[in-house]
This record gives sequence, C-alpha cells and structure tokens, in this order.
Amino acid sequence: LEAIACWLIDFYRTGKSPLLRDFAILETDITYRLFATDSLSEFRMLQRALQEEAFQPFAPPPKAHETPLEKTVGALKALRGLGMDMNRGAAISNNDRKAYWIALLMTHLNVIRLPNPPIRPEQKCQALVAASLICNQLDALYNRSTIEPQLYDVEQLYSPQT
Repeated sequence: LEAIACWLIDFYRTGKSPLLRDFAILETDITYRLFATDSLSEFRMLQRALQEEAFQPFAPPPKAHETPLEKTVGALKALRGLGMDMNRGAAISNNDRKAYWIALLMTHLNVIRLPNPPIRPEQKCQALVAASLICNQLDALYNRSTIEPQLYDVEQLYSPQT
C-alpha cells in the first residue's frame, strides 16, 4: 500500500479524524449494509466472532469461506488488521484497542438514530446488542469487572410474530 500511495477509505462520511475511526465506520457499514441479516442470533455470532482475537496483524482472509457469516468475519478481521498496521504497525497497544472499541461503539450507537430506511428496526436492535458487547470489551480493557450481556429477552422481543 505504501508503494502505490492510495487512500483505502474515501467515502462520504469520513473526514479529518483519527485513522481508526474511519476503519470503525467502514466496519459498521459492512456490518449493516453488506452483511445485513435480520437474524439476531446470526448477528450475535458475528459480533462474538469479531471479539475473539480481535486485533491481529493484517493477513488476507482465506478465499474458501462457506457462509456469508464466515466471509464477513474474515473480511472484517482483515480490515481491522490493516487498520492497526496502518495506524501503528504490528505492535498494538491497549490505547489503540481502546480507541478502536470506542470508535466502534459510537458508530454502532449512531445506527440507532438513523432514519428508516435504510436502517430497519431489526438492525437498530442489533446495534444495541453490538454496543452492549463492545461495552463489555471496554470494561475488560479498563480492568473493570465484566458482566456477560444477557440477550435472550431482546431476541424474544424482536422475533417475528407468528
């Protein structure tokens, strides 16, 4: 990337800001516009997968993924790695992690205030789920006790009525 001198992110909501925030915005756009599932359980699987080994140096995702969920997880983890590499190189500090999780929290919370359409009510619920899981990550980074969010009530509340 350095040799070809290009900008990875160039879309309408970015501007002069910390680099990691632009990556968080791009991650949120991919999550809600490209992955765009109505299944809260599938969305929760995505969020949990993204929290495991969340920041690794950039490596292209494997090509032979089977499901849209696996493709999304691979792409977003690769995107995070690229963001961290471009931000500071391979060494990722706790401050970098905190900055990314805070930026990601703000972008997920921003989804809640977006008008319908393009954001559906199910996605607003998903944004709350993501925010609760991100808050748990931030608690751990700030050495505060963490409580695993209980999400089963939310799933029952927003499941399709039969």
